[in-house]
Amino acid sequence: MTHRLIDYLRQHHRLLISEMEAERIIGATPQQVVVAQGRDCDSGIPRTHNLESDEVLYAIEEPD
Repeated sequence: MTHRLIDYLRQHHRLLISEMEAERIIGATPQQVVVAQGRDCDSGIPRTHNLESDEVLYAIEEPD
């Protein structure tokens, strides 16, 4: 489940997050908006991205 979210954020938002961050985001899913913290895939600069709970649920339910 965490790897699905990691892959989703990398592919759709160009954001690289850790497995620990993915677990934190999944645990906070009942909140309306969750802030994902990671690194930009292109520049490596730290950045954040706001995720709606619906988007998190979609990402972790996508088939492999």
